[in-house]
Amino acid sequence: MNTQTQRSPSMLLWLIWGAMLFSIVIYSVVLTMVTGNPDAIAPDPDIAVQLSYILAGLGFGLVAMTFIARQVMLHKPLADGKFDSLTKLRGAYLTVSIISWALAEAIALFGFVLSFLSHNLDYYMAFAPAGILMLLLTRPQARRIEEQFEVSQSSEKSPGATAEGEEIKPTDSW
Repeated sequence: MNTQTQRSPSMLLWLIWGAMLFSIVIYSVVLTMVTGNPDAIAPDPDIAVQLSYILAGLGFGLVAMTFIARQVMLHKPLADGKFDSLTKLRGAYLTVSIISWALAEAIALFGFVLSFLSHNLDYYMAFAPAGILMLLLTRPQARRIEEQFEVSQSSEKSPGATAEGEEIKPTDSW
């Protein structure tokens, strides 16, 4: 297996994560253009105020869902030894990472919608940092997860081997 093949999954994780983070920046540019031109779309601040309470509650719910999903889909099965190969662990990690990042981006989108409706950037400035913080907290850390897998596998059987017989090497990482 060559180095480029080994680094591809890691590169994929970082590209997806970076795109999600960059999209939050793009939303702020769009909002600046929209709110700077009051004739573009008629603002409706009343509905934004009403929706802000609902979307703030949903935002807190998404934060909780992110950590619950990571616990249920990755950390608990890893601790319980449910992953019998590095390939299955990587697949689960990719899935839970994309779900986490989408939920984090949704928090920023709530602020985007409220600011778009009201022409008031304050809503976005309240929600976007929460989305960015969630992205930073869930940034790619595949190597750390693989190390946990290696430790759990080495305690169950001979060091360096997985259930499918593939050798775990320090160079065989994301």
